[in-house]
Amino acid sequence: MEQRRPVAAWTKTLALEAADFFFPWGTYCVICGNYIDRKRSYCLCDHCIRHITWGNVEIPPETLRNNPFTGPEAEELQQEGGIPLDSVRACMKYGLYERRLIFELKYNGHTYMARILARILADRVRGDAGAGELLKADFIVPVPMHRKKERQRGFNQAAMVAGYLGRELKIPVLKDGLERRESTAAQRSVAGRDRLSNLSSAFQAGCCGGLSEKIAGRRIILLDDIFTTGATAICCGRILKDAGADRVDVLTVASGNDGAKGFFLANDRDFR
Repeated sequence: MEQRRPVAAWTKTLALEAADFFFPWGTYCVICGNYIDRKRSYCLCDHCIRHITWGNVEIPPETLRNNPFTGPEAEELQQEGGIPLDSVRACMKYGLYERRLIFELKYNGHTYMARILARILADRVRGDAGAGELLKADFIVPVPMHRKKERQRGFNQAAMVAGYLGRELKIPVLKDGLERRESTAAQRSVAGRDRLSNLSSAFQAGCCGGLSEKIAGRRIILLDDIFTTGATAICCGRILKDAGADRVDVLTVASGNDGAKGFFLANDRDFR
């Protein structure tokens, strides 16, 4: 029997899509609201482009061992092969302007931002020779939300961006590849040392229990919006590797990790 979407989520999504129609993106800067012409890259004005710290950002996975995580999950990181991530990449540094870019989708419900963020991610992957491995990926798997929280928000922002990114890169998306079985405290409210243990049992394999059949021996892009301590990516990466994934490469919009490198400040002419 077809599963119906909850009425609250359906009406909220409809309202968001209607707002996108009557207030079209591409006319105003998505961060500050200044008027722009429709040819501007990523719907950003000159001012906001100059204040975003862009980059072909990389976070070496081995540096995640330096995080002061506590608990048995942290001990596993120190073991040989304990980090289940093959690479971690982002498009920009997490700061004031970058946060506005992400929060417009995540908390303000402006769903058109999913297309813009996907385009930024796609350009990041296609424009960096070092990220060529991601173009060989077999699937994109978004970090999941708990069902209750997704019903409240009306969408999972990572899954929405993944859908558009999959079209850009022509890579299939497994939206149900992972499931969140526990609604834990938001990571931003948890001390850095406790973030790994906070999520230790929060995720599980999806695809109705058939994840291994789909991804065994395959290369996976694990997609999220922000990468900080790496706790979320580590927990999701372990499940994907346990299911037989050959590679798990993390791709996020922004990074607030201290080990990240590859940032640069852009001239607005670079984005015309």
